[in-house]
Amino acid sequence: MAVFLNYCDADTGKSFTALLDKALTDCGISTTFSLTQQKPPPPPRDTEKAIGECEVFIAVFSPNYAFSVSSLDNLSYVLSLPRRRTILPVFYDVDPYHVRWQNGPFERAFEDHKNKKTMQGWRNALKEVADLSGWVNKDYRYNQTSLIS
Repeated sequence: MAVFLNYCDADTGKSFTALLDKALTDCGISTTFSLTQQKPPPPPRDTEKAIGECEVFIAVFSPNYAFSVSSLDNLSYVLSLPRRRTILPVFYDVDPYHVRWQNGPFERAFEDHKNKKTMQGWRNALKEVADLSGWVNKDYRYNQTSLIS
C-alpha cells in the first residue's frame, strides 16, 4: 500500500507528520509527500503521478495549511480523479468547521488567495473533505516521545 501525505511543512513537517511518516514506514507502508517549502518545487505532473499511484491520501489540516497553494492544489487534484482514493483527514490544531467553512486561520488564507482563479475549487475540496470522518488532535492527549518508540 502507498500513502500520500498532504500537509503544511511549516506547521507539522518536523513534528506530527514526521512521526506519522516514520510510523507508517516502520509498518512497511510506503509514503509519498510533496514538500511545500522545497525550492524549486517539484513539477505538478510529478506530484500528480505520485498521488495517482497512492491508494490512501492523508490530509493534515493545520493553521497554515490553506496558505499553501501546493497543498490546496494536491487536495483538489485527488478529488478530481475518476478512481476515488481513501481520504483520511487529520485536523491538527484546527477544528473541522474551520476547514469546512474556511473561517479562523483558513479565512485569513483565503483573503490572500482572493484573486486566484482556482479558489472556488479549493473551497469545494475543503468542504468535501471536512465532511469526512477524521482525527481531531485536540480530542487526544499524547506524549510525542512515546510515539517514536
